[in-house]
Amino acid sequence: MSRWPGLTGPVGIGLPFGLGGIAALGLAPFEAWWAAIFSLIAIGWLFGQTVTGRQAARLGWLYGFGYFAVGLIWIVEPFLVDLP
Repeated sequence: MSRWPGLTGPVGIGLPFGLGGIAALGLAPFEAWWAAIFSLIAIGWLFGQTVTGRQAARLGWLYGFGYFAVGLIWIVEPFLVDLP
């Protein structure tokens, strides 16, 4: 198995996770559509740099985890309502 020199250690985990979080900023409460486009372009470039299917799967899993972790505001926000 060849090494993936570009993304190892904390950067290999934080970069796809962070890009997924940036993509979630395109959702309605933030509406930063330009950030979502940037994130998709960047993750597409990173997918092109992968050598094995395992690396691509790891990259996609971390990206999706970051997206849904930041996107959980859709679930939490309705419960943060002040009752009269």
